[in-house]
Parts: sequence; C-alpha cells; structure tokens
Amino acid sequence: MSRKTFVQCFFILLIFLTLGVFKYFYQNDEKLDVVASPKISINENENENENRNSIEKIEYSTTDREGNSYNITSKSGELDLANAEIITMLDVNAKIILTDRGLITIEADFAKYNSTNYNTNFFNNILLKFEDHNINSDKLDFFFDKNQILMSDNIIYKSSMTEMNADILEIDLITKNFRLLMYNESDNIKIIGQLNNGIN
Repeated sequence: MSRKTFVQCFFILLIFLTLGVFKYFYQNDEKLDVVASPKISINENENENENRNSIEKIEYSTTDREGNSYNITSKSGELDLANAEIITMLDVNAKIILTDRGLITIEADFAKYNSTNYNTNFFNNILLKFEDHNINSDKLDFFFDKNQILMSDNIIYKSSMTEMNADILEIDLITKNFRLLMYNESDNIKIIGQLNNGIN
C-alpha cells in the first residue's frame, strides 16, 4: 500500500472515529441536540508538510437545545493530523442564528475551528454584522459553549448612529449586551459621529 493511500485511509478512518465519538457523547449530553456534520473533500498534496492535509469546501453546522444554530463554511483549510480536532480554515464565513434574537454573520480571512466544542478563533479582515451594527477587527473569538464573542485589536464599530474605535469588544449572545473596552484604562474610546441625542 502506498504512503499516500495509507494516509488517505487513515484520515477517512479518523473522520468516522471522530463522528462515532461525537454521536456517543452527544446522545448522552443534554446541551446539544444536533452534532456538527462536516462536508469535506480530501485533496492531499505531496509537496505539503507530511503532517497536514489540505481540505476543500468545508462546512460544519450545529444546533443547541435552545434552537440556536452555528454554521461555518470555508473554501479550503488544513487539518493537522497531530491535533485532528483543530482545522485551520481559509476564506471563512460563519452564521450564528439566535432563536428570537436574529442573525449574526462573520467573515474572515482565516479561522481555527475546534470540531469538539465548536469554539472558533477568527483572524484578519474580520467583519461581524448584526442588525444595523457592522464591526471590523483583527481578531474574534467565538465561544459556542458560553454564548459569547470577544473581539480585539483595531476594532471599528459602525451603526446607523455612530462610529467608535476601541481595543476590545465583548458580546453576550443571550442578552445581546456588549461592552467596548480599551487595553489601557486611561485611554478613551474614540467616538466619531452623532448619537440620537446629538451628543458626541
């Protein structure tokens, strides 16, 4: 059996084993009703690192017990065979559909997706959209298990009323509350534009 065939068989077996473990644990877990379902195709390139496989057209979806769903897609990515639960994705789009609370979309150049707990780290050219809010940053961490988003580095928040620059943005997906913060507490958040009452 050639090395390439062996690696492909190993990867396919690993996927089935991972899905079996997911099915076993999530049938016994009250929190999640639907387990992530990957739609991937394997395209191993012999010129790449021996411990990595390239993956084309990735899609993962999951729904929690409250009916909130999370879907993430990517044009391509890489799976590190040493840590198969982490997938590095390129050209990423994600949707968080909150029951009775709306749709959040996220676009980014890169993401690291954890197929075990669904937590995702997005990097570079991030755009988060929610209702009339558009937020750009360099880094975004989505914690599926905590229903929380943490954005950082070069945050530009824009809405129909104002534009703000900050270092950190925390979003609670349950309450839809958010907090803008600065790394240095003595620095001020920069506000551009006018709020409803005309105060800058």
